[in-house]
Amino acid sequence: MKWTQENIKTLLECETEDELKKKFPGASIAHLERQQRRFRAEPKKNKEAEAVKEKKEMQVKLKETEQRVKELMKRDKIHIQDFYGQTFKFGVVSDTHFGSIHEKKPELYAAYQYFHKEGVKVVYHCGDLVEGEKLYRGQEYERYVSGADALAQNVIDEYPRNGITTYFVTGSHDLSYWKEVGFDIGNRIAEKRPDMIYLGPDEADIRITPNFIIRLVHPGGGTAYALSYQPQKYIEALSGGQKPTVILFGHYHKAEYMPCYRNIFTIQAGCFQGQTTFMKRKRLAAHLGFWVVEAMINKEKLVSRLKAEFIAFYEKTEINEPSEPFQPLET
Repeated sequence: MKWTQENIKTLLECETEDELKKKFPGASIAHLERQQRRFRAEPKKNKEAEAVKEKKEMQVKLKETEQRVKELMKRDKIHIQDFYGQTFKFGVVSDTHFGSIHEKKPELYAAYQYFHKEGVKVVYHCGDLVEGEKLYRGQEYERYVSGADALAQNVIDEYPRNGITTYFVTGSHDLSYWKEVGFDIGNRIAEKRPDMIYLGPDEADIRITPNFIIRLVHPGGGTAYALSYQPQKYIEALSGGQKPTVILFGHYHKAEYMPCYRNIFTIQAGCFQGQTTFMKRKRLAAHLGFWVVEAMINKEKLVSRLKAEFIAFYEKTEINEPSEPFQPLET
């Protein structure tokens, strides 16, 4: 008997000998049952064969892909070793506002203890070391130290000393005395504290290697609704030849890390001043804390990786308890 697709289908539909006799009169029942077993086993064998075939094809494709990746890496000179090399670890702080009743000196001391424990030798301060004067309404009621000389001495005497070198720029609060009387508080601090290196007002570049530049920025203006808006606008205004590798922003009292905006590692430094009445009126949050940053420098003296860790502090609500227990009014 010639087995066609129609005959095979009919054979496989038969469940009893009577059905086989009826559908295939004159044929040997034993022969028909053998054919049933054969045809029923073939799909399973076909599936197994297809699975083996697919596995082999996948292995071939994987080998081809690996070979193409190796060729591309060789062509573009990309090697996993390029992501390792010399490590440069540094700390980032900003907006300490010495002399303000909202300053957070205990937290700043804790930060420098952490730097010391982590092996950090260099810290970058992004400005506003002191509170300054005449910057917003009511500021005179939120200072416990007044005057340029007194504030400079406060920093000289009380800024942490842990064998760590602090590089700093001056910000808008520091420069309030420059605007009023031409006194640069940064110079006074650096004269008395050899471990504090003054880089100038507002902005400064530090060249770590020929291809690795860190920029400290204390910009102007207020915080935007979007956390990253002001740093983005600053970066967008840079021409190609002006771009550093890393930008550290002070002033905004915000903490943020943007790893690759226009190929710049960007960090907003946070602050060490609690929320002032000015910030409360403007509904501005204060991100208390500091950064520990690790830059991996490869053989070409480029930064191949940058790991940034933010350590946060939180303000506690102070409740003024009444001197006497509350007495309900009599009705």
